[in-house]
Amino acid sequence: MKDNATPGRARSGNAKSETLSVRLNVKVRYLVDLAARKQRRTLSSYVAWALEDSLSRVFITEEVDSRGNRKSLSEVGMSLWDPERLVRLALKYPELLTFHEQLVWKLIRENHYLWKRSWADNSTQDLSEADLDWQRLHEIWEIFNAVARGDRPKSELPSLPSSPSFDDEDPSF
Repeated sequence: MKDNATPGRARSGNAKSETLSVRLNVKVRYLVDLAARKQRRTLSSYVAWALEDSLSRVFITEEVDSRGNRKSLSEVGMSLWDPERLVRLALKYPELLTFHEQLVWKLIRENHYLWKRSWADNSTQDLSEADLDWQRLHEIWEIFNAVARGDRPKSELPSLPSSPSFDDEDPSF
């Protein structure tokens, strides 16, 4: 049976995958091919395995835990991979945000509509996942991305109603 799957797309029943094009010099390409043969893997399967394996040797932070160990990307990867991954990445490892992610995070952080608590001093220093109204964020996620891309004006972001001032009160009092 001929496989008509589109390159870079997942076949039914498989996990979603993406295509990555990589330039290798001739010597490295040959050695990678030999390594794939040695492990009886296809070239792409070997490269995917090697990349995944290398994540255990890339440390996301220099901080150490109580046992003196640093955390690798493979260890923290699952906590960062879900619909809320941008917020989790921003709260835990803001130095890893892309420029676009920094823009989205700034919009989220500054938008009081999304947060469960108010800031008397307008400080966003001590925000946590528990403070965020995740449902609201999911409902308007695309607007935040569109504003960060410059496709929509910032005025389209939701905001909390302003608190009533004394001028707005009923004058009959």
